[in-house]
Amino acid sequence: MKEFIWIGRGGQGAFTAARLLGAAFASKPGMYSLAFPTFGPERRGAPVNAYTKVDKKKIGNRAPSQKADILIVLDQSLLEHRLLDSLKPGGRLLLNSCDYLSDERILCLDAKELSLEVLGRNIPNTVFLGAIAALDNELELSDIELVIKDLMPKKLQAKNIELIKKVYGEVRGGR
Repeated sequence: MKEFIWIGRGGQGAFTAARLLGAAFASKPGMYSLAFPTFGPERRGAPVNAYTKVDKKKIGNRAPSQKADILIVLDQSLLEHRLLDSLKPGGRLLLNSCDYLSDERILCLDAKELSLEVLGRNIPNTVFLGAIAALDNELELSDIELVIKDLMPKKLQAKNIELIKKVYGEVRGGR
């Protein structure tokens, strides 16, 4: 099973991204997915975790993932060094940061700047969907595009597709 853990704050789109990623994988023949959030107080800015589980067989375990193939941190203030212990062997941590961190497991993307540039708002979630498509051999950029067209409101589709394509190109170029 492939597992993704999303860590963010309310309003950053962690659960939306977890659902879109799950739908993208599940659109492929023979693939199943499960996406769900966990959170404390339901308010903008409160910490939120979301999970995406993907497998070639039906997924019955609805418990939060303890280890991730990819861990996505949408808000750098939520980064703790112990999070690296949450990675499976060969796993990656994708971090919303303009800083450079020397650990090869960490990929820093200035998702705030990228989302402001393309969307006009600081909503970093789709930045990381483009990055995941670039890093994961089982997922195509077109899979993400299709779920954006199917599940996002029409008025948000074009800019979010532009954003994932931009990030995909940057990550593929810098792999």
